[in-house]
Amino acid sequence: MEPQEKKHVSHWIAWSVIALLVGIVAFGCWYFNDQISTIYDNTPLSSAKKTTKTTATPVETTTTPTVVASSPTTTTVVDWKTYNNSAYDFTMMFNDTWEGFKAVSKKDTSDPLAYDSIYFSMPTTDSSWSESGPAELDDFATPFIISVYTLANWDKMIEESQGGATPTEITRDDKYVFAYSGWQACPTDLCDKNFDVKGIIETFKLN
Repeated sequence: MEPQEKKHVSHWIAWSVIALLVGIVAFGCWYFNDQISTIYDNTPLSSAKKTTKTTATPVETTTTPTVVASSPTTTTVVDWKTYNNSAYDFTMMFNDTWEGFKAVSKKDTSDPLAYDSIYFSMPTTDSSWSESGPAELDDFATPFIISVYTLANWDKMIEESQGGATPTEITRDDKYVFAYSGWQACPTDLCDKNFDVKGIIETFKLN
């Protein structure tokens, strides 16, 4: 053969080998894919890989209710602890120390400008004790008195006192001034008791 012909034969052989290799590779790929498909098609559903579904576990939470402060509740007291004056329409509250007290209304002769005076008195066993006041309080001592003044007489009393001691004003309405004064001395059996006069006066309320 001539060199030129040998060269063409060599090229043909080379291309044939390449084509054969490509064919072998293509067949191999097809066969492999076919086998894989067969395996998947023949795999029972029960043996297929299961997908695990993760369910979030609920976390129990405790909600603490908000405590709302409630309005103060008025404590119910025994009737005697609530003093109600119907003549001047006011009330006051008394503590346990005052059990057995009397409230007597009578004009105080020592205070001519006072329209009326109310004596709040406790029984005493001190036989030497005496005080000026209503006859029904002979065996009683008076920790405090509430005096009632007209508006004009109150102003007059303050003016005439010239800065001296006067009853302490509690409150007033359109007709009267209400004031109180405490005792300056006390019987031996009552001096150590806590009558809390100021605390009781603070409960004074016009209705």
